[in-house]
Amino acid sequence: MARNRDDKRHFNDDMDDIIDLDEEMEYEDDFNTPERDSEVDVDTEDYGDSESEDYREESDSSYEADESPYNRNAENYDEALYARDAENYDEAPYDRASEPYDDEPYDEDYDEDYDDEPGRRKRIDLANLPWWVHAAILGTIALIIGASAWALYRWNTGEKITFTQTDDMSQYETERLDNVFYLTSEDLEGHVDDGVNTILCLGNDAFTYNSGDKGLASRIAALTDSTVYNAAFPLSCVSLRTATYDSSYPMDLFSFYNVTQAMVSGDFSDMEAAAAAMDDSTYSQSVDVLQNIDMDSVDMIVIMYDAQDYLNQRAGRDFNDADNPITFMGAYHAGLTALREAFPYIRIVVMSHTLCYAYTSEGVVSGDTYDFGNGALPTYLQHIIDTCEELGVTFVDNYYGTVDESNSSELLVDTIHLSDDCVELIAEHFKELLFGE
Repeated sequence: MARNRDDKRHFNDDMDDIIDLDEEMEYEDDFNTPERDSEVDVDTEDYGDSESEDYREESDSSYEADESPYNRNAENYDEALYARDAENYDEAPYDRASEPYDDEPYDEDYDEDYDDEPGRRKRIDLANLPWWVHAAILGTIALIIGASAWALYRWNTGEKITFTQTDDMSQYETERLDNVFYLTSEDLEGHVDDGVNTILCLGNDAFTYNSGDKGLASRIAALTDSTVYNAAFPLSCVSLRTATYDSSYPMDLFSFYNVTQAMVSGDFSDMEAAAAAMDDSTYSQSVDVLQNIDMDSVDMIVIMYDAQDYLNQRAGRDFNDADNPITFMGAYHAGLTALREAFPYIRIVVMSHTLCYAYTSEGVVSGDTYDFGNGALPTYLQHIIDTCEELGVTFVDNYYGTVDESNSSELLVDTIHLSDDCVELIAEHFKELLFGE
């Protein structure tokens, strides 16, 4: 009976400790399992029946008399703590008499049965596909890549189109990139108009290759009824070849950048000395024009350089210095800024270069696509457009709408210089855009 008293004391002390009671109950269940009973039966056979039977009877009688919650035969078992006042205690998870869990063995064909369900797509085992399926997939990918590469190559190289006199050219018309700016009343404040339209031309061979009646300066004068002064220098560039002047290369003095610096300062001494040493008298004539012209009488400065900067492989731009004169864009930016600040009442117009060709080790190439390392001609064109737009300077597009590969043999005398017909197209476009039809 000492055991019963201890059990009762344990129950009374730990009535609220559900976890400990669960564990003890679990221990008793495990002890009374069928497997355990079988082991006891075997033991009784080994040690005889008399002593074992007496012990078993004594044990059974003690448990029957025991009314502790551990006694599963107790009359008040349904009121035990494990019932937790549940009406369906027999269905509680602790009830080992409940229906056993159906622990079905793993079905190795489960995946196949799952895939065979109606409405479900079967999985494809790529590793077991025939070789020709892999070959077909790879061939299709290679075909797509090859077709894309060929299309890109054709797009980059373009296609030459030959036209005849009877062809309809309307479908090939190109929109020009002209951008027109006008002077404000503030720009014209204090300036007296003399009533005569005066134009000063700056540039290179675009104005000097043909300086006769069919030259560009003469055609602009005739079409606009203006007085035109030609102060262009043959073979000159917009940019400088070297940042510091090198007397062995006097052409830098006739660049657009140095011409504008001389015009603003009024000092033409270096330019005059260098022009006197040139074999072409055009240099000295242009210096004389710049020295003697009255800038107060000038209404418009027209600037046009052909593709000499591209052919001489001058750098396009300096991202760290917008006014770097050894770059094409920097020299344009610095020169135009200087003219605008010195002569705010003069309208400035920049006309773009046209298409040209270049001689290389590969033969004659088109400047429209060939890149010497600083961009093709369209890149230089974009530099001009960006600079003019930033500074509010009028831009006239001669690149699109004049010379292209289909008509270059008629509009270019050689690979770069303009024919009389090309000059006429440029002059007419200039007049229509800035003076009206």
